[in-house]
Amino acid sequence: MGHADIVKLLLEHGANLHSRATFTWTPLHLAAHGGHAECVRLLLGCGANTATDDVLKRTPLHWAACGGYVEAVQVLLEAGADVNARDYRNHTPLHLAAPGRAEDDWYRQLPVKIISEVPTDFLGCIAALVEAGADLNARDFEGNTPLLVAGETNHLKGVHLLRELGSDMSVINNRRETILHLVCGSGNLEAIETVLDGQSVCVNARSKFGRTPLHVAAARQAPVKCLEAVVARGGDVNARDSKLRTPLHMTAMFGYHSGLEALLRLGADPAARDRKGKTPLHYAGMFFTLGAHTLLRYRAPVNARDNRQRTPFFYTARTSLMSCVRVLLEGGADLHARDCNGQTPIDVAHPDVARFLSKYALAG
Repeated sequence: MGHADIVKLLLEHGANLHSRATFTWTPLHLAAHGGHAECVRLLLGCGANTATDDVLKRTPLHWAACGGYVEAVQVLLEAGADVNARDYRNHTPLHLAAPGRAEDDWYRQLPVKIISEVPTDFLGCIAALVEAGADLNARDFEGNTPLLVAGETNHLKGVHLLRELGSDMSVINNRRETILHLVCGSGNLEAIETVLDGQSVCVNARSKFGRTPLHVAAARQAPVKCLEAVVARGGDVNARDSKLRTPLHMTAMFGYHSGLEALLRLGADPAARDRKGKTPLHYAGMFFTLGAHTLLRYRAPVNARDNRQRTPFFYTARTSLMSCVRVLLEGGADLHARDCNGQTPIDVAHPDVARFLSKYALAG
């Protein structure tokens, strides 16, 4: 691939310029996909059509941008390629350049891997596309703009450049996620700080399910410094999502101890209850011994009742995690608490735990 003289020779001997290969690619698609600018130029000179799309509704410009091949992108643009053409997911070429790498499942599904030695320059592609009139705020089928795509794929330099070029920093996608939600999910501190420096960023914006960026950072186990950065800029440490869960609930549910401890230190309420009446300790008590210990150290109510009148110890007793059983017992868990069915923790306990608790009760 990429040998313009061979391509020229084949064309001179009657090769079909418009033949279709895998994924209904034309020779121009293949040349663009490999970033071979000279072949692209030669094929265009012989009448190849920049608007021809493949089975994914992608034009050669989509594939050149997806691979980060700036010279091929420029050649196609000079030939009149539609800079805002849409593929099957409503992606423009700019959406495909935004991740800063070939972030596309179809690359991994190709029956024949096309390995190119052409150097990549995704930032150059982004700049060239925007200069040619690419819509910075075009939305794909998920409502993501190129900026949101760059944020979600942790392409920090892409976020920087797209912001400088005028991308709308306040845009939200179909899940009502902002750029801050997406970079918090990536756990990249520099990206988070870059976005927080923006003038139109709402630090407590709510997604479709009521989650703030801090909820996302906690659930995705972003580094503690990321949590601290969001809180320092006004992130509500006790914000509630649609299930009334706080970021602290998220750290307890996902077993993220350093995040849990950081949120408690930053003022998170260890007694907060979600829609089911559960506190973070109800969740930590199921599997997360260290988290349960830390919550109790921050005075989490050990015998708080959920909507079924169950204390955290009911859920701990159902597991076989003896370390967590001991932590809650040492913290004052009530062995004789009764739930809405009149059962005690011993009644619902794992057999091994039930035997231990029976002996514990007798010894007490």
